[in-house]
Amino acid sequence: MTEKYNSFTILYEQQYERLFRFALHFVPDHEDCEDILADVFVSIWENWDSLKKIDNLNSYLFTAIKNRCLKFLNKRNYFEEYIEDLHIHLSIDHTTPEALLDSNEITGIIEDALNQLPQRCKLIFLMLKEDNLKYKEVADILGISEKTVQAQQIIAKKKLTEIVGHYIKDR
Repeated sequence: MTEKYNSFTILYEQQYERLFRFALHFVPDHEDCEDILADVFVSIWENWDSLKKIDNLNSYLFTAIKNRCLKFLNKRNYFEEYIEDLHIHLSIDHTTPEALLDSNEITGIIEDALNQLPQRCKLIFLMLKEDNLKYKEVADILGISEKTVQAQQIIAKKKLTEIVGHYIKDR
C-alpha cells in the first residue's frame, strides 16, 4: 500500500497543474475543475492496477479529464456557454518596469491573437504549446487525425505570426 501511495502522490504532484489548466479550457470555474480532477484521481486510485496496461499515460489522463469535463458540461447544459470562454494563462518574467509594460502589451496582443483563432485551433495550439503534448497525443485525446492537428497548428502559427508581426513592425 505504501508503494501505491507514494507512486500515486508522485503522479498527482507531477500532473495536477497541467491537467487543471487543461480542464479550464472546457470548464472555466476553478471549483468545478477541482471537483473534476478529484473525481479522475479517485478513479485512478481505485483502478491503480489497471494503469499498468496503459501505453500512453499522458493521453489517458488528458482523455479522462476531457471526458469528465464534457460529461459535466452536458449534465449542466453549459457546453455552449463555456466553450466560448476558453482561458489562457501566459507567464512572462518581468525584470524592469519597461519590461513589465512591454510584456503586458505583448501578452495582451498574444491573447487577442489567440482569441481570434477558431476554438478548436486555439485548443490544439495550447495543448501543443502549454501542455507540451505531441501531435499523436492531441489527436488521440480529441479524437481527430494527426494531420488535422498538424493543419490546425500551421493555421495557428500563421495567424499568430501575422498578428504579432504587425505589432513588431509597427513599433
